[in-house]
Amino acid sequence: QPGTQYGNGIVAGTQGSQYLSPTHSFFIPIWGEYTNINNNRILSNINDGIVLKNVQGMTDIVGNTINLNGRNGISVGSNIQSTQSQGFFMDWASTRFIYQNNIKNNVNYGIYVYNGFLYETILNEINSNKKGIYVPEHPSGTNTQTVYDLLCNDLSYNSEEGFNYDGKIGPNLGFQPSGTPGVRRLSNNRFLSNGADGARYYLDSNYLTEYTFFPRRTFNNHFEGNGFNPNPAYLISGYGLNI
Repeated sequence: QPGTQYGNGIVAGTQGSQYLSPTHSFFIPIWGEYTNINNNRILSNINDGIVLKNVQGMTDIVGNTINLNGRNGISVGSNIQSTQSQGFFMDWASTRFIYQNNIKNNVNYGIYVYNGFLYETILNEINSNKKGIYVPEHPSGTNTQTVYDLLCNDLSYNSEEGFNYDGKIGPNLGFQPSGTPGVRRLSNNRFLSNGADGARYYLDSNYLTEYTFFPRRTFNNHFEGNGFNPNPAYLISGYGLNI
């Protein structure tokens, strides 16, 4: 309901990690209990429908209706810096399954990965948001973030991109960061009538290449009717699949 959890529908995990430094990281109370968020109607909250904070791969989000929230449908982690150590972001989160949810008409993004891993994201309808799924670079600007399996989702009718993996680097790092193409499998999804790109996948050329054991594959997706309103934030925009 509107106004709960300081403007969010459901918050899972632990709070306050931004007040700790990396030297305290072993003492952060990480949320590792199995948590199943299922069959809820999460509507019209002021900020986000679901927020995961310091959650370590044991949370499933299954069968929910997550619509009409004032910011994001699901937020993974946060981009809040540690107050003790500048440039460190302790509030990291990862999902286990995001499965068969209806995530529509949220003001910003259907799913926003601020800081974390997006593991198995399967059979969701993520429609009519600003972006369907947005995975930017790590908030420190020093590395990419990781998406494992994005399978059999409907990412359509979003005003910008259906899926946006934006692996650019931050400004003025003073060193050359390293990273791998961070999407392991993008397969059997449908991308219809997104305003900018159906799927945008970008890795900055200034990254050093790292070896990875897992092949990165984008295959068997359906792209149709995308690109009628290119995103002015990017020099190249307005395609079904923009790599």
